[in-house]
Amino acid sequence: METRTHSCVVCGLGDARALVKTALATGQRVVVCATHALVHDQQPIKAATVEVLSGMCREKRRPSERRESFPKDELGAMLTAAFAGERRTGTDRRG
Repeated sequence: METRTHSCVVCGLGDARALVKTALATGQRVVVCATHALVHDQQPIKAATVEVLSGMCREKRRPSERRESFPKDELGAMLTAAFAGERRTGTDRRG
């Protein structure tokens, strides 16, 4: 497999300011974003391949659990209600 050197091998992020190298268990160094480097560093066993690294980093919660995991607050509810009607459609133009 060809290793990408200018983007995260997990998510494809290409912003050089957020990219770092991390070592796989085999000693191969791959480019990842800081978020995926942190996830990899926190694992008790290091990934041996990019595919395993990607599996370690994928979202393990269901979408409904992600949404419910955030604390509900009054300000957040008010902001959501205030701006929910202003979502643009493909035919909307600003200006």
